[in-house]
Amino acid sequence: MNNKKLLIIIFSILLLLNKNNNMKLNNDIIYNKLPFIKNIYFNYDIYFFNNKFNNILNQYIIYMRNNPNKKILLKINTIGLGNIKYNLYLNKYRMNFIFNNLVVKGINKNNIKYIICVKKNKFYNDTNNLNNNKIIITII
Repeated sequence: MNNKKLLIIIFSILLLLNKNNNMKLNNDIIYNKLPFIKNIYFNYDIYFFNNKFNNILNQYIIYMRNNPNKKILLKINTIGLGNIKYNLYLNKYRMNFIFNNLVVKGINKNNIKYIICVKKNKFYNDTNNLNNNKIIITII
């Protein structure tokens, strides 16, 4: 039983090392240009993001590593449905999650700027929901 656990741990470490080597290879070859996706829409009422968002964010991280003189500006918008204090609190959690993710992956915190916006809508429709519940990433 202990040998199986040890074998699983060793295999996991080897996979992790292989993944890191692939990321370095991608760093040099594939992602040396600015990612083209700037608007990322997120689900209502959650602060963490799915794998698709993480893949896009990783492209920006690799670009920022290759261009350390650049800064990243994150603008996060939320629809104004419900309590405005709750929406502001939710946006702070979302931004904190993204900010910490960038810093953990090697981006200097001085190169990260952010704006948090909560808009109060008088009415609700699908267009408002789609257009305002997003994060906009800009390289400056």
